[in-house]
Amino acid sequence: MIEITTTLPPKEKASSKPSVNWLLAIALVWVVYDTSYWEKFVPAVVVPSEPSAQVLFITDESMTPGQGQASVSMRVDEFCEQNGLERRRLEVGQDTSGAESWLQEMAEIGYGQSPSVVFRSQAGRLDCIPMPGSVDDAIEEIRSRL
Repeated sequence: MIEITTTLPPKEKASSKPSVNWLLAIALVWVVYDTSYWEKFVPAVVVPSEPSAQVLFITDESMTPGQGQASVSMRVDEFCEQNGLERRRLEVGQDTSGAESWLQEMAEIGYGQSPSVVFRSQAGRLDCIPMPGSVDDAIEEIRSRL
C-alpha cells in the first residue's frame, strides 16, 4: 500500500497591522476632505426655477426720448438683476401667445395703457403705471415696489 501524505505549511499568524490598502483608502479620504475637493461637486447656489417678481416695459411710438432710454437702460437691467427681478420689454401689440403665462397676463394689462411699466410682486399682485420719464425715475419706481 502506498501512503500519500501531504504536509501543510504552518499557518501564518494574523497580522496585527492594517493592510496597506486600508491605509491608502483612509489617506485618500483625508486628502479629499481636508482639501475641500468634494465641494466642487456640491452646488454653491440653488437657482430658483422662476424669479420672485417681474417687471415688464410696454413701449410704443408715442414715448419721449427719456421714456425710451428708461425702457432700454443697462442701469435698469443691472438693478433688476441685483434684486432678483425678471425684466422684459415688449412693443405694443407684440404676440405673446408662446410666452410664459405671467408675461401674457402682464402684457394684456399693459397694452391698454402704453407706454407703461407693469409690475408683478412676489405675492402675484399686479400694478401698472405710466412709463417713467427717466432712467432714475424708472429705478425709483421699481425700488418702491420691492
